[in-house]
Amino acid sequence: MLGLIIFLILGLISIYLIIAFSSFILATLAAHRLKGYELQQKYFNHPYFNQLSIVIYAHNDEKAVVSLLEKLNKQDYSKQNYQVNIILDNCEDNSSNILEFVGGAKIWRVGDGETLGKDAAMSWVLERLVSFQNVNAYVFLDVNCSIEEDFLSNINSALFTGKVLVGNIEYINENPTFGNNIKCAYNKYHNRIVNTGRRFLFKGLSMPIDSTITIIKQEVLEKVKCIDFQSADSELKYTTLLVKNGIVPKFAPNVKVYVNVDNYTPQESSTAKRIYLFLHCFTLLFCWNVKFIEHVFHLIRPGFMFVFVFSMILLGFILNYSNPNIAFSILLNIILPLSLVSFLYGAFALAKLNKGEFFALLMYPFYKLLRVGDKFEFFKKITTKLFKERKSVQVLEKFSVDVWVCGGEKNFQCKLNIITEGEFSKAVFVFKKKKYTSASYLKVYEAINEIVEKLDEHGFRMKICQTCGYFCPKFEVGINDLKGLCHCNKTFNIENELDEESPMPEKESFYWNLCDKYIPKEINNVVDMSTYR
Repeated sequence: MLGLIIFLILGLISIYLIIAFSSFILATLAAHRLKGYELQQKYFNHPYFNQLSIVIYAHNDEKAVVSLLEKLNKQDYSKQNYQVNIILDNCEDNSSNILEFVGGAKIWRVGDGETLGKDAAMSWVLERLVSFQNVNAYVFLDVNCSIEEDFLSNINSALFTGKVLVGNIEYINENPTFGNNIKCAYNKYHNRIVNTGRRFLFKGLSMPIDSTITIIKQEVLEKVKCIDFQSADSELKYTTLLVKNGIVPKFAPNVKVYVNVDNYTPQESSTAKRIYLFLHCFTLLFCWNVKFIEHVFHLIRPGFMFVFVFSMILLGFILNYSNPNIAFSILLNIILPLSLVSFLYGAFALAKLNKGEFFALLMYPFYKLLRVGDKFEFFKKITTKLFKERKSVQVLEKFSVDVWVCGGEKNFQCKLNIITEGEFSKAVFVFKKKKYTSASYLKVYEAINEIVEKLDEHGFRMKICQTCGYFCPKFEVGINDLKGLCHCNKTFNIENELDEESPMPEKESFYWNLCDKYIPKEINNVVDMSTYR
């Protein structure tokens, strides 16, 4: 009797796995459509440009929010068609002053001495935006994301394919530890096969909302009246609410954001929450909303460890019983071989994983198992050594120099700080109480150049050797040189070219130096130089 009960239970689980693996095989087949979709999105000229409202939440994220705002200001999408809203939640750093210096965004200061949190702050601001702003869609973007210049253009194209979109989150692996390599390989495969396949399967199956990058049309917000970005569990519940109302959040593979794998924790809802939602929605399944039914059953999809453990149990059971039922036969002889072929084909042909990435992907179930072991002190020590980020960045040098900035007929004395961190360098420009920090670069010249370009955009000129017409940097591969060559003592011929026969040798000078022979690079000999000295 006990053997019969076990046989029936394993048979039911086999049917469950047949359905789950079949959906995986179909998703792999559907993922083939990505290339055609990308070509369509790239070359189809939409006659209408959506009005977009970007909402960013920040709490003491000075460097990240400034960098993101600069990238948003450089979009190839018309500035008239989007507005940036930055929420500063009880920020104690210098975010507000720097954002005002950069410009291009509406600043919302919330939390008077008390941090509201992401969900509460965004809900409060969104309530006011929806009431007084007439836009087509809201773009919810995490402050730690990096984007490309075509980010908003891709959103505009994708909005013609759905009312709610979830973007493609790609990892930047600057610290390739064993754990980071596993996470990057899994994320690459999951985005390219699972998420992409569900996007093209049956005209788009549901994708859980992720506050890292989500686009929602205003008509949807007017219908559901709220957002819920409090946690991964609440976002899954919000997704279920949308699908129940006939609004299916879809994966948008061309809407890409980039996050540092060290600083990003992927949104993963708990197993208990998914089972609770499934049980709660089970009585609602008697309807004609096919995608809602699929979404509810997708909540209890099998995980890696479940499949692994069940496979071992199933193998032992088959070895002891020579007469398996039809569910066993279909699973073992048809579904599992097809799933294996689909997995290999998707990994190498579609996701284009190399051998190292494929090995890392195979390690993902064991990585997840070890992460569960973090609850125990012994396992926590092991996983800390294997998977935690290694902080190798160390400040090696920091110094400050005085520089002059020309604005029209006036000159302003400012500070330029040069900071070297490991192999990277950055520049910090300081004027009175306002400060602007460049991104990190391999060369000091590039970091200073970012400051120079930012000042040029606002009509100012930093008068240093790097912007002088007599100065020539030394670009040597792999060397972060702080000096270039100054030709101010050399003579020039009638064609304004350097006279190689000049008896005066060139001299070395730091990028941030200044002498009385300074001339702007853009000025030629036709212009009277005396007005610029």
